[in-house]
Order: sequence, then structure tokens, then C-alpha cells
Amino acid sequence: MAQEPKRISRCSIFVAGKKVGTAESGDYTINDNGEPHITDDGWTMSDGTTTCEVKLNTIITVDGATKFLKDALVNKTFVTLQLALIDGETHTIKARCTTNAANWDNKTGGMKGSVTFQGGEPTTS
Repeated sequence: MAQEPKRISRCSIFVAGKKVGTAESGDYTINDNGEPHITDDGWTMSDGTTTCEVKLNTIITVDGATKFLKDALVNKTFVTLQLALIDGETHTIKARCTTNAANWDNKTGGMKGSVTFQGGEPTTS
């Protein structure tokens, strides 16, 4: 009998080692930023600088626990962002918050937000 694949139920978000929330959904992209080159010798690819982008969709709480995200954006500060677990590993990224948006629904009484971080090459553990 085939084993059912494991489900992803959440992605914990840590900043500087402190859990600050759980992403409801999100996107995580790692890009090598290489460029194709066509020469007399044929096709090749240059080595670029690896970067990543993290977009997280979260529930905004009334206690201000996610206020640091807006502060990081306004103050243009870098944070140490940790995403656990991705493919059995925790990814750590020194990143800067580049967008922070919120939306709310009066019917449900809920407020959600999305935040995007951009950073360099992640380390894994």
C-alpha cells in the first residue's frame, strides 16, 4: 500500500531566534542570478550572486506581535529571518523587509497581512 505524502500544516517564522508567528501561506524563491552567454565556443552560464525572496501571508494579531515587520520596513533595517521547516531544514536569511500590506474583513473580524523580504543566499541547518 502506498504511503500518503506528508502534509505541510504551517511554516513557523523566527526573527533573531524568537518565534514571531506562523505563515498561513507564502512563497519562497531562491535565484542564482546567473546569465546565459553565447560565445564562439558555444553556450555557457555565468555564476551570479544567489539571492532569495520570501513572501509571507500571515494573520495580524491585535496584540502588536507583528509590529516589528512594519518597523523594519520603515527603518530600512535587516533582520535575521528563519523559516522552519523547509524540506526538513531551517533556512536562515539576512533580509530586508521590502513590502508590508494589510487587509481586513468586517464580516469575519479578521485582519491579514502580507510581507515580502529580500535577502542574500540562505544558510540551512
